Amino acid sequence: MTLKAFRTLDHRDDSLMCILDFPHLTRPENVTCEVDKGTSGINITCNTTKIYPRAKCDFLVYVNEKKRHNDIPILYEHYEFKNGEMFFSSACKFRIFKEAIEFGLYEIKAMLTPEISKPGEEIKYGSIIAVSFVIERPKVKLEDCPNFVRENSDVSCLCTDYKSNNKISSNSSTSYTIRWYNNRGDVVQEGNLLNFTANETVEEYACEGTDRFGFKSLLLLYQPVLLEFDNHTEDIKKSRVHQIISVSSVASVLFILIILAAICGGILVKRRKWRKSLKAKKRPMVFKHSEQRLSMESNHDYHVLAADHYDKCDPDDYDRSELKDELKTKNNLLQILNTEYITPIIKDSP
Repeated sequence: MTLKAFRTLDHRDDSLMCILDFPHLTRPENVTCEVDKGTSGINITCNTTKIYPRAKCDFLVYVNEKKRHNDIPILYEHYEFKNGEMFFSSACKFRIFKEAIEFGLYEIKAMLTPEISKPGEEIKYGSIIAVSFVIERPKVKLEDCPNFVRENSDVSCLCTDYKSNNKISSNSSTSYTIRWYNNRGDVVQEGNLLNFTANETVEEYACEGTDRFGFKSLLLLYQPVLLEFDNHTEDIKKSRVHQIISVSSVASVLFILIILAAICGGILVKRRKWRKSLKAKKRPMVFKHSEQRLSMESNHDYHVLAADHYDKCDPDDYDRSELKDELKTKNNLLQILNTEYITPIIKDSP
């Protein structure tokens, strides 16, 4: 086998490296990348457990889909192993300092290749891995902060990370540094919990959060409404009780009026029914009395006189005996009343 010697300059430590007797390049294996957001900036570290020769790394940075240039040098760490063959375990670290950090979506593509590979052979001998993360402006929220307070009462208000789902006490730590300011811009409280006593003039307070990079959140204001007197609440309760009593009194009067109206209505209905029944009883008597005053006209050639005729004639002008004889001969029944009205009832013979 032909031995080949390569001599290359390592710009990282300005030393010469001589590589002898290797038949081919070894692609990086088990490549991983990690992101660490520290106080000094963002560190991206990529590792490979096996590569030959040592690894060379390139990082492409995109922020909100726009490419960013970073001239910060890449830091390397290499460990040599021999297990029948020589290979390296390499790590490369890339840092974005906090002064260069922007808000938005970061997309970073890391390419690891053997360092003696020729330009254009990155795809053939290298490995590409992408990582992404988001840098957001700090945001805080208020919890357990009363909107109304009484004069001379103790007030507390909690300011926490907006993404926090758990209650954070004054002794707990958060990803933000929390400060409370008064309306003059002075720091009145370091930490999440604000405590004060409500006096005649309640000040306006502002909560601000600062993340590990030194980015500050927007100020979140808090100013409760003061109930000026201690007995104000009692006055409110008394007025509410008075209102309840007034409403109850009005409701009672209305209920009594409704009951009285129902009773009166029932009485009127009963009186109407009684009047109707009384009229119904009187109607047959009127009918019978009218029946006595009426006369029936007959188509027979009998001497039948109408009622109006009887009104105009004197009953003494008629011979009643003759009428009786005539009716008897013709088998008719004649009813003679001892009044000035005579109503004949004619019955046909069988």
